[in-house]
Amino acid sequence: MIKNIFGSTSLKVNWQGEIVAIQPRTRVWRYLTDNRTHYLIGYNLFIVGDGIEGEKQFSVAISEKQQLKDLFRIGDVLAGTAWTKIYAEREFADYYKAGSLKLLSRVSVNTEMISPPWMMIPPTMQIYEKIGAMSLVLQQAFSIASIFSLVIVLGFCLGTFSLRIFAS
Repeated sequence: MIKNIFGSTSLKVNWQGEIVAIQPRTRVWRYLTDNRTHYLIGYNLFIVGDGIEGEKQFSVAISEKQQLKDLFRIGDVLAGTAWTKIYAEREFADYYKAGSLKLLSRVSVNTEMISPPWMMIPPTMQIYEKIGAMSLVLQQAFSIASIFSLVIVLGFCLGTFSLRIFAS
């Protein structure tokens, strides 16, 4: 099947392979005043297996609901269908809108001995939102604190300078 959107072509492909990494998918919106807003939109599965170009490493974008339903983890072997990317300059994953996901084999891992990066189920989007928001808040707090301390230092220097002028 072929999709044609504004002159760009997307193909529906079958793929299969083993998950070697899982990463949250985010979209960052930047305003003119350098404010950033992060949208968590799902996960990228990095897979070694068979795609449209034969055996290779590729990435597949899945939704949060698909991850919560099947709880994919590194080492799992999957098969499914997806669409090739339409806008290569904007999109990171090789395949989007994954469907017909089938878990062919589940890896068995002793999760007590593993530390990050996780070989087990990745954290939920709520945890990523919480971590992301905390780091942005801390970054803002540090920048506000540094501006505040600069104002105090400048005020102190100018105040001392003005006292010397009036004293003479």
